[in-house]
Amino acid sequence: MECFSEFQNNGGLDQHVLPHISTVRHIAIVLFNGFPLPEVASIAEVFQSANSLAENGEFDATRYEVSLLSASGGRVVSSSSVFVWTESVEVRRHADSFRALFIAGGAGVRSTLRDERLITWLRRACPRSEFVHTIDEGGLLREAAGFAHSTSGRKHADRIGDVTLKLLGATPSNSAMSPMRTAL
Repeated sequence: MECFSEFQNNGGLDQHVLPHISTVRHIAIVLFNGFPLPEVASIAEVFQSANSLAENGEFDATRYEVSLLSASGGRVVSSSSVFVWTESVEVRRHADSFRALFIAGGAGVRSTLRDERLITWLRRACPRSEFVHTIDEGGLLREAAGFAHSTSGRKHADRIGDVTLKLLGATPSNSAMSPMRTAL
């Protein structure tokens, strides 16, 4: 719990945590009830790995701050019946742009397709994000906000493998840009 509290500082980083890190890139993962926990956890883990490598001087001095967001904030249940705590998208209403915005799928997506507050937020957040990727039903929300559907056809595990190779300094065998590699 101590590690978590160090990084939760109204969206900012304490200077004593990683004083040599000069760039902080914000990553947002928007969640809904029934979201796929393995996919979301692997996204967060890739950015945590990049942070660890940066801290050890083995990687670029970029730090990634991952935020779990939901329409109303609070507790969201995964498809594995694991609960996570999220911030409301309204907390990030006037935030700077995200390096990457991931819109997760899940059973709860369909019930939010008519949530004007969420759709309005997505209409603001998507164009201000450098990279937007949807997971499963998350594409429905991206379309409801008026943006084209994600075109990635590769399997999630393949993308994670590519990112791991990149973090280790190796070149992935497939030259197609994965969402995770692009976000890094």
